[in-house]
Amino acid sequence: IKDADITQQFLDQFGGLTNLLLGWYPGALGETSALLIILVGVYLAYRKVLDWKVPVVYVGSVFLFTTVIALSNGVGMWYPMFHILSGGLMFGAVVMLTDPVTNPTTISGRMIYAIGVAALTVVIRLQSSLPGGVIYAILIMNMVSPLIDKLTDAWSIYAVKKYSFSIAATLAIGFLFTFMAGNSLEPKAITFPGEGGGIPIFTDMSEGTPEIVSSTDEGNIKTVKVSSPGYAANEGGANNVIEVKINMDDKTVESVTVIEANDTPQLGTRIEEESFLENFKGISADDESASVDTISGATISTISVTKAVGIALEEVK
Repeated sequence: IKDADITQQFLDQFGGLTNLLLGWYPGALGETSALLIILVGVYLAYRKVLDWKVPVVYVGSVFLFTTVIALSNGVGMWYPMFHILSGGLMFGAVVMLTDPVTNPTTISGRMIYAIGVAALTVVIRLQSSLPGGVIYAILIMNMVSPLIDKLTDAWSIYAVKKYSFSIAATLAIGFLFTFMAGNSLEPKAITFPGEGGGIPIFTDMSEGTPEIVSSTDEGNIKTVKVSSPGYAANEGGANNVIEVKINMDDKTVESVTVIEANDTPQLGTRIEEESFLENFKGISADDESASVDTISGATISTISVTKAVGIALEEVK
């Protein structure tokens, strides 16, 4: 992604690089909160529980490989940072890569091992349908770990040149393979939910269908309470509960209130913000093209509210 606006839209899906660092976005166990994982890694290294050189060399190598790809393709420095902060890379670096049973026993062997895992991680991410790549890269390098041990175990601690050459050669091979992987990609058009008019109010209800909990009339105002699945529901949690008030005189939305927001705190719960809910006011049941803009980093939660409003308006058509 070279266009600055599209890059911003892409990163906004996660709340930006800051959110990726802090972990305020949906993700599997170990894929979020890179900052917390870094702090845990520093503590474990301080207590001598893990060898700090392995995660540092691994993360540093991924950064170098992806930086070269970014520079050669005219992409910003957000690209290497995105690779480092996403997809469980930090978790793999601190928790999995430092396993004393599977990685080599020598210092030089561990550094070669870490560079190899870094190169494979980048290649797998770029050339396969596996967005993470960390686990597969570690498993592949675990198979050659005994060979690395056999190669480096007999080296004298004074053979500095041999250590330096082997590490530099591994790094050079890593640069070659990742550069080839990154520069063989064909650019493709990228679209985002909300482009060209936002998320439609009257959208496909075949998946994640909301349910009307209650409907009451008071004067010319109909109040519809809707249970609508959001991100939490997709993960086995509770639905969001939204109250939609409709003016029956002209069949337009009078107000929208989120009674229960059960999605990710600080991110999905942004659907409670007044500035977002104001976008629904005045939308007509007869306006089939009505839409609202997506909340950055909370697309599924936004859709949850739009579907709730849509099904409430369908009720008065």
